[in-house]
Amino acid sequence: MDDNFTVGGDLPLSIGRLSNLEQLHLKSTNLYGDLPPSLFNLTLLKALNLQENPGLVGPLSHQIGNLTNLRFLNLSKTGFSGSIPNSIGNLINLEHLFLSRTRLTGPIPHEIGFLSKLQHIRISHSPISGSLPASIGNLTSLEYLYINDTKITGEIPSTLGTLTSLETIFLARNCLSGSIPPSFKTLVSLFRLNLEGNELSGCIPPELGQLSSLAVLKLNENKFSGPIPIELCLLSNLIQLDVSDNVLEGEIPEEVVCLGRLTLLKSANNRLSGCVPAGLAKLVNLYSLDLRGNEGLSTELPIAFNSSYETSTGSVAVLDMLMNQGFTLKQE
Repeated sequence: MDDNFTVGGDLPLSIGRLSNLEQLHLKSTNLYGDLPPSLFNLTLLKALNLQENPGLVGPLSHQIGNLTNLRFLNLSKTGFSGSIPNSIGNLINLEHLFLSRTRLTGPIPHEIGFLSKLQHIRISHSPISGSLPASIGNLTSLEYLYINDTKITGEIPSTLGTLTSLETIFLARNCLSGSIPPSFKTLVSLFRLNLEGNELSGCIPPELGQLSSLAVLKLNENKFSGPIPIELCLLSNLIQLDVSDNVLEGEIPEEVVCLGRLTLLKSANNRLSGCVPAGLAKLVNLYSLDLRGNEGLSTELPIAFNSSYETSTGSVAVLDMLMNQGFTLKQE
């Protein structure tokens, strides 16, 4: 439907007579009420988009499992409530699943692991709970995993490490605990890893340094401890690194200078110590730098920083950011 077209009302029972229908796109059409049972007679349907119809309410019928030819299902920004039916596992041809900003509760069913063609999952800003099912590791075609801003608890399944097509893992602002599985080292296609705002703990795995495609790494607002692994400095494609608001200790690795593409570096509010690496002044693309709130970190920049300041075109911005955070240049 055109974005300016308005249907309004509830879906008629007669929609089930459209037995040859393959596409049903009713985004933002002011629909309300329950879905008619006859909708689930449309077994040739390949795409169902009911996005942005908050008036659609009631539980999501188990009969949705009848739509076995679906490739695309978008029920985001609707008023559907209750649990995600186990019968969703019958949608074996599904490639895109969007269930964000609904009233759906309860766990993600184990049966989601039957959807071997799934490429994109987006379940966010919803009150779903329970733990992430280990069966997600069966989704070998998965490229984008967005499950964020939910009540999901428990540990990150190690089975995610088998999903070598994954480009994005976005599990921010849930209630996840435990550590990052070492199996993540096999995610060679991973571009973005965002685990911010959970209760994750333990050391940051050095194995993350093997993710050569990684551009965004956000581990802030957790309970990670130990040092910043020097192996992270092997990530030559890294653009954003945020490890702030943890309990990390030790020094900032001097090898951070190897991250030439870095635009954002945040390690504020940890327990870091030592000196600020002089090599930071050579990171010419760096526009956001935050090292505040580390009581053991010397506020006096080393003499070597003076030399970098004089020779690097990017150092002026880096120096300004540091001095605005209370750091000073050491005088020779």
